[in-house]
Amino acid sequence: MKNTVKGKRFAFTGTLISMKRNEAEDKVMNLHGIVQHFVNGNTDYLVTGNYQLSLFEPEKVTRKRKMADQLLAQGSDLKIINEDIFLEMIHL
Repeated sequence: MKNTVKGKRFAFTGTLISMKRNEAEDKVMNLHGIVQHFVNGNTDYLVTGNYQLSLFEPEKVTRKRKMADQLLAQGSDLKIINEDIFLEMIHL
């Protein structure tokens, strides 16, 4: 299987359902990816937990999500993915 994580920068926001955030970060690092605790122009993926506040209160989004939206509006290649897509990327 192709390693789609290697060399890519990941940030996480929201609550993951399938694992704790530190476990997800460990999975990224074990696949030679890079974990960021912030979002910036170098971030490749923002992983949004499947359980996030904005699902229940759409006007409330995390700071990381707001920054990602701003970067996307400026033409960034950042991808915002949900937990299910992340699990596929790490082959779970």
